[in-house]
Amino acid sequence: MQLCARISESDMLNRDILLYWLWQEGKYTNLRIEDIFGLTHSSVSWRVTIIRKKMALEQNIQNKIEANELPCGKPRGISL
Repeated sequence: MQLCARISESDMLNRDILLYWLWQEGKYTNLRIEDIFGLTHSSVSWRVTIIRKKMALEQNIQNKIEANELPCGKPRGISL
């Protein structure tokens, strides 16, 4: 496992939106998502929970996910 530096709040939100989208679409398992983002299995589940709560409070986040407007673009190595 490789340790990474902390990311900014905006980058974290963008990552979480993409992570949630991949998870919600069912295209990748939690294990694959953890490999892509360098997170642990439990972190993937926790980030999904956090983004769901944010979606309930902020309509713009839910709109981005539903419209497939991924804020950080398509990452390398992921076929959508």
